[in-house]
Amino acid sequence: MAWLAGGIVAAMINLSQFLIIGSTSVLTFNIVGIVKTVAIIVLSWYVEHREVGMNDILGVSLAIGGSFMYAQLKS
Repeated sequence: MAWLAGGIVAAMINLSQFLIIGSTSVLTFNIVGIVKTVAIIVLSWYVEHREVGMNDILGVSLAIGGSFMYAQLKS
């Protein structure tokens, strides 16, 4: 049953990627991908009850800041 749920989630992700690229741009798609990655990291910290260190905060901040700078320079 888990493989069926995994397949459905994968199909939904592919559909959402198609809709994002079709409605916006590849740049927006890349930024959404980075935000998704950051959300996964934060959720994993929460689920594992992990103490967030300064290196963790710095890494996430650099990812978000780099995405913002890239978007500003591309527009």
